[in-house]
Amino acid sequence: MQNFWFDKYKGRSWEEKGDCFGWFKYWRKNHFNDEMASIPVDHGRLVLSATRILTGDVTGVFGWEQTDTPKEGDAVFLSQRKHPHHVGMVVFPGGRMHILHALESIGVVLSDNLNLITNGWENKGFWTPCK
Repeated sequence: MQNFWFDKYKGRSWEEKGDCFGWFKYWRKNHFNDEMASIPVDHGRLVLSATRILTGDVTGVFGWEQTDTPKEGDAVFLSQRKHPHHVGMVVFPGGRMHILHALESIGVVLSDNLNLITNGWENKGFWTPCK
């Protein structure tokens, strides 16, 4: 069985990095050499915070853009409601797209599209760093 860089994170605690966005920033820094700006996330307004972080709405510092063709390391916004409130990372184990994300109740998990749908998650869009 092939090992992937993200295997060592599966099952680790959500709280270990603070939240799903904390994990996302950690993976970007340690596996994609991308030190994302540190900005406090208001969990009561997570969708607004995450959107501003990735779209550069906060003074254009962050430099991410929406994409229809995600690559490994890109962000995905997920929701179980109307608005996105969860962020995960696109990965391709065995050539198939999965989402690496951290859930408060169970920790870091790897989900394919069927698993996301079965668990009530809706993909609200992919984001990639601007060139």
